[in-house]
Amino acid sequence: AVLGAEAAGADGRAGVPAAVAVELVHAFSLLHDDIMDGDPTRRRRPAVWKAYGTGPAVLAGDALFALAVETLATVPQGAGAVRLLSAALADLVRGQADDLLFAARPCTGPERVTPGEYRAMAEGKTGALLGCAAALGAVLGGADETTAGALDRAGRHLGVAYQLVDDVLGL
Repeated sequence: AVLGAEAAGADGRAGVPAAVAVELVHAFSLLHDDIMDGDPTRRRRPAVWKAYGTGPAVLAGDALFALAVETLATVPQGAGAVRLLSAALADLVRGQADDLLFAARPCTGPERVTPGEYRAMAEGKTGALLGCAAALGAVLGGADETTAGALDRAGRHLGVAYQLVDDVLGL
C-alpha cells in the first residue's frame, strides 16, 4: 500500500490507512482460514481457535474486518476505498471457497484441479488482497483508475506466485 502511494507520486504515508486496513483483513482471513482448514497451529503457536475456541476466533476475525472498513471509511476517498476493499474481499472469499472445494477433488484424472482453476483460486485467495493493497495505496495517493488498475494486476500476479510457493512448501 505504501509502495502503491509512492507509485502514484505521493508520500508513502498516504498509503498507511490502506496498509492498516489490508493487514486487518489479512489477519481476519487467517483466523477464519485456520478454522476452515482445522489447522491447530500458526507459526508454531496454537491457532486462535485452538487456544480460545471457534466462536471467539470467528468473532475476533469479524471484529478485525469491521476495523478494516472503519479505517478506510475515515479517509477522504473512503467510499471508493471501501468499495475496492469489498471487491477484493469478495474475490478472496471466492478463492477460499474454491480452495475448500479442491480438497475433495482427485489429484489425477478428468476431475482433477486444472492449472487454470488453481490460478483463479490463487488469484482470488491471495492475489486479490495483494492487488488491493497496491491499488488502495495508489488511490489514497491520488492515482487515476489506470494506475490503480495496473498496480492491482501486478499485486494479483505476485499473490499467485506467493500462493504457489506456500502450497509447495505445504507439501
